[in-house]
Amino acid sequence: MRTRALEIRDLGTVFGVRACEDASDVFVFKGSVQVNEVGYGEWGQELSGAAVGICGAGEGVRAVSGESPSKIAADWPEAKKLFGAVQAGRAVDDPVKAMKTASQIADLWAERYMPGSSLPAKKMRVGNGIPFQNKAWVRASVPQQEGNNMNRASAAAALAAAAVMMGAGKAEAVSDPVSVNFSPHQNRYWTTVLTNEVPLRWNWNAAATHAELDIRGMNASFTTNFTGITSNYLWRTFAGSVPEREDAYTLTLRFYNGNDVLVGAMTSKLAVVTGAFGKAVVDPGPAEKNWARIRDNVVIPYDSTWAAATADAANGRIVIAKIGGTSQTNAFADASSYYGLKLKHGDWEYGAFFLALTFPGHEGEWNANVVYVPNGTLIRVK
Repeated sequence: MRTRALEIRDLGTVFGVRACEDASDVFVFKGSVQVNEVGYGEWGQELSGAAVGICGAGEGVRAVSGESPSKIAADWPEAKKLFGAVQAGRAVDDPVKAMKTASQIADLWAERYMPGSSLPAKKMRVGNGIPFQNKAWVRASVPQQEGNNMNRASAAAALAAAAVMMGAGKAEAVSDPVSVNFSPHQNRYWTTVLTNEVPLRWNWNAAATHAELDIRGMNASFTTNFTGITSNYLWRTFAGSVPEREDAYTLTLRFYNGNDVLVGAMTSKLAVVTGAFGKAVVDPGPAEKNWARIRDNVVIPYDSTWAAATADAANGRIVIAKIGGTSQTNAFADASSYYGLKLKHGDWEYGAFFLALTFPGHEGEWNANVVYVPNGTLIRVK
């Protein structure tokens, strides 16, 4: 996420951001974020500037125009007491209160540690004195190394990448409205394709001279190459306006130097779900036989926030057991995404399957029975 002064990279958190014309605040309620100062290149393009540092729970950054960003922390008794009322999941329950408290902590910190600075005077208000609407930003906690993941290319993530660049003496511009998903109950939105043209974006590896983009799904795969510095690619996911079938894709971008030696790689996952295009078939009730019969590859959603007991899970697991056959355990690094079960042209063959979804370290299990039937006639003899 970017404001005019700061770049915030989520490392698995609950955090909040406030921004107005000449100031920006970041505050972490749970987990951690990497905060960088926004810089500008020779042509006025926004760049990732100097690192302010990693902020953990109870820490944040305030940036005021004309001054270097300052890292703040609730590190004295009064601030610790304020933070205790909004930390972790409490920020999600009442984001307005959480952001108000975060701003109060930043104001008190500035008055306590930088009394001669302009930071205490810069209240986080819009020019007309009306506060911004405050929402807490929430994502599932996933292990992530700096720069290791390609930008999520869902419609929300791709459109939100557009930025408005300002400069001294230039007229103010306003970007088009974009959808920003903050709800802990909709994390799969980040990996759901909502258009047949998905813009993929990434940062080019400085040591690379060329790259290869490999996209693999259950039903189709392809590879394309970039012979020079490239930072984006428009991927046409399917023909027409709606997909004919669902699919789960793994995207891998590999960077090579002039000697064809691998110097870096990025990965991402995206899913095409027909329900996102108004094409979902819904039976009258779960007792209907169609719920348990499938004739194609299946995209299975999993989300730790389906129940309060597993809402803070860090990862998930799906066990698939073919009745009378083999079983497979799929362990995920994330807790909210999609899994592609390749039954057609795969190794499973036809038959009945038992599926169990769990989130390690948390109680509860979701399960289902499905039967993969051929397109002809299936006769069962007992």
